[in-house]
Amino acid sequence: MKESDFPRYVQIETSALCNAHCVMCPIKEIKRNDSVFVMRQELFDKIVRGLSGFASWIERLTIQGEGEPLLDKDLEKRIRLLKEIGVKLVALASNASLLNKERARILIRSGIDEVTFSVDGLTAGTFEAIRKPLKFDLCVSNIENFIAARNNVNPDLRIRIRMTMQGKNIEEFGAFVSFWRKRLKSNDRVYGRHWHSWGNWLKNYSLPQEQDGITLNDAPCTSPFGTIFILSDGRVPLCCQDFNGKILLGDVNRSNIQDIWRGTKIARIRKLHLLNGRKSLGLCRDCNLWHPSTVIASEAKQS
Repeated sequence: MKESDFPRYVQIETSALCNAHCVMCPIKEIKRNDSVFVMRQELFDKIVRGLSGFASWIERLTIQGEGEPLLDKDLEKRIRLLKEIGVKLVALASNASLLNKERARILIRSGIDEVTFSVDGLTAGTFEAIRKPLKFDLCVSNIENFIAARNNVNPDLRIRIRMTMQGKNIEEFGAFVSFWRKRLKSNDRVYGRHWHSWGNWLKNYSLPQEQDGITLNDAPCTSPFGTIFILSDGRVPLCCQDFNGKILLGDVNRSNIQDIWRGTKIARIRKLHLLNGRKSLGLCRDCNLWHPSTVIASEAKQS
């Protein structure tokens, strides 16, 4: 099988709802057809059937999109369905605010392989200025409880703690890494990631100084060649940065993943990227999300 036959990386947004309104996120502007902000089970079941013949090919499936995944009350059942068909790595990212001890145990036992917690500060003042209206102490306590439960129930589950680097928190990053490293296992990670423009939604955004815009924009993005993203209403946008589906590649309500992946729309996008790089599309210009230099000081606690 080739990458052009089926995506290696799959992202399914089962919840486009969020209980946070972070300063760098367009969540307040999210729109979904027929107000389907939580994916219907029949659509999810159809997606699972479409994935079942390709489970061994898929490198990573992220069951999370633009929203907070824990707002999907069926999240753990859906993770189990994905593991039952043989998907080897199922992951999600959460703000941890809803992860009480009972939900933590349910999530750990669902078979999830990797959980990333977004914690954009080391002090309450910094964190709460970015991740409004979440409470720093509650989120940290929930993560610490999750780590303890993971250690007891499923030590193989990997935990990642991520800071989205921006002006409000960058000075705390070194202490942030030290704080979380001592709480984690050797196969866990603490890292930073430069913020991005959400497909140029963020106004007055500029690339970090260490990222050369000409080099970035001349190069193709890897996403159209390896990753498919499915919105909660079933539409397939260009990528996860295309949060409202301005550039639609298809709709899994009416088609299947393989046909969309082999379709003329995504083929055109790939051709444009190969010929002219990110600058070939306005939504892609200056997008550094999938650029290697966007991840900062990726570290793991040493055993």
